[in-house]
Amino acid sequence: MRQSEILALRWKDLDIENGVLYVRQTLSHDSKQIYQDTKTKSSMRTITLIDRTLEDLKEQKMKYEKKLRSAGAFFQDNDLIICTRLAPY
Repeated sequence: MRQSEILALRWKDLDIENGVLYVRQTLSHDSKQIYQDTKTKSSMRTITLIDRTLEDLKEQKMKYEKKLRSAGAFFQDNDLIICTRLAPY
C-alpha cells in the first residue's frame, strides 16, 4: 500500500467480520488534509487481512472508541485509523 492510502484509511473501510480492508481514497499529509480518489481505478481494491493484523486493528479500534468517549465534544472524529498531528482522529 502507498503511504497516502494508509493515512486515508477510515474505520468504515475496515470490515472486521469478513477480515478485509477497502482501499478507496488517499490522504495528502502536507499542511492540510486533502482526500482524493486513489491514484488509478485499479488502486481501489479490497485487501484480505491476516489474523494478526486484524487482531491489532481490533485493539486499535477499542483504544479509538475509548478516546472518543472520554474526550466527548473535544474529540475531532475524522474516523481515521492512523492518527498523526497532521491527521488527528
